[in-house]
Amino acid sequence: MAGMKTRKIRFSRLFFFVLVSVLLFVGVAMAHETEKEKKIFMMSDTEETAVTVHGIGEFSIKIKSNPTTGYSWAVQEIKPEDLVKFKEVKTKEPGQEGSQPPMLGAPTYEILTFDALKPGKAEIHLKYRRPWEKDVAPIKTHKVIVTIESL
Repeated sequence: MAGMKTRKIRFSRLFFFVLVSVLLFVGVAMAHETEKEKKIFMMSDTEETAVTVHGIGEFSIKIKSNPTTGYSWAVQEIKPEDLVKFKEVKTKEPGQEGSQPPMLGAPTYEILTFDALKPGKAEIHLKYRRPWEKDVAPIKTHKVIVTIESL
């Protein structure tokens, strides 16, 4: 009888340990996803946007675009270059997961992803143009002032 009671206690303790571990893992994973979501900044409709990134790592800038007309956003310059590094650009239709190409003429979003390399203040200069038109000025420009704070 005492052996049975000891087994129940051990099983209860093991079950409790596993349950706490799973909940802790899920909590950490959810916090990480929430942190990732916070690092996507929507661009303003003006010619300048200021953002603050907490800690080094990846962050993204989401900006309205219409790439089916040939126009897209591109990084013109990053000053100083040792604070921020450009990674990639993706196009996403509003309300879609990017599995289908954008509808002709429909507005979309471009998501430009960067790496914050160290604390400081940087400027990202963007231009909205057709990439094949080399000697034509962009139809829009945008400056993003990025403040990278240490954690």
